Amino acid sequence: MIEKAYTGALSFLRRNYTRDLSHVDAAVTSIPLHFATTYRQGGDHYSTYPSLKAHVAYHGKSLSLIQFNSMHILIDGQTKNYIIRKHGFMFYYAVREDFIDPQTRIEIVIRTFNDGFMGAKISDAAWIHQNSTEHMVEEIRNRVGNNLTYLTFDIDCLDPVFSSVTGTLVCRGLTMAQIIAILRRLRSINYVGMDIVEVSPPYAYD
Repeated sequence: MIEKAYTGALSFLRRNYTRDLSHVDAAVTSIPLHFATTYRQGGDHYSTYPSLKAHVAYHGKSLSLIQFNSMHILIDGQTKNYIIRKHGFMFYYAVREDFIDPQTRIEIVIRTFNDGFMGAKISDAAWIHQNSTEHMVEEIRNRVGNNLTYLTFDIDCLDPVFSSVTGTLVCRGLTMAQIIAILRRLRSINYVGMDIVEVSPPYAYD
């Protein structure tokens, strides 16, 4: 039996990144993490950064990361002269600040061709379509092992025909059947937290 507890909702102010980051950090920190796996729904993907920060502060070690996403968001914040952990820069800083162990990090359904993966294993959409969901599950398990793991799921990893509720639609994504098959086979992963992000209902169409 799975016991669940609702811990509240957070509001996000447009471009007030510092406020948003601190609110998510405080919200996750307030949860008794010694017996809870956190699940957060909605918001910009940069909100994953404070969740990682709070979990690492509690557990005292870097986390493995399973990241479902349509694009590789690991922009070099120092090169671009950004110090705020905003969209596009949060995983760069999460690696640099040892929130994520790059050797046990895997990015799935990537459909862009960036360089500089900072140690992450990349499994792109074409590879998954050409192989199978079972092969993908094996790749993920081999990568993260039994390490403390955070799962972040950007809704744009799905093909637009299955999910229009995001601002970054990219073709050649996974189907609902593929995603469900993968996630169900990952139930044994040692999760500490997870989120689903970039959901924007105004983009929905009938």
